[in-house]
Amino acid sequence: KVIDVDNNGCMSMVEFLAWQYKKQPSMVAAAPQGDNAAAVAAAQKKMESVQKAMEEVRLAMENLKKQEARLAEEEKTLAKLKAELEAAIAELKAQQEAYDTKLASLDAIANDESAS
Repeated sequence: KVIDVDNNGCMSMVEFLAWQYKKQPSMVAAAPQGDNAAAVAAAQKKMESVQKAMEEVRLAMENLKKQEARLAEEEKTLAKLKAELEAAIAELKAQQEAYDTKLASLDAIANDESAS
């Protein structure tokens, strides 16, 4: 009965060891579980490295979004300039056709034997 601290009719290993070494269960529960400072420091260093890498990725993504926005604006400008160029080409073709028509008409008049 002295060993079975929680009075459940069973003796656990912790209860036995606490009884054998004359310790209270609360002392066993609060006892340090070993020195893992080196492992914690290594894990912290890895965590800092991962956080730094994540920040670099976040900044790269932010930069990429800015570049995409700038590219979209440049594409709009390019499309506008292309439309202006196509309109100018169409106007130039129309003027060339009018010139060619006028030239043909004047040529016909100049070569017309009945007009001389």
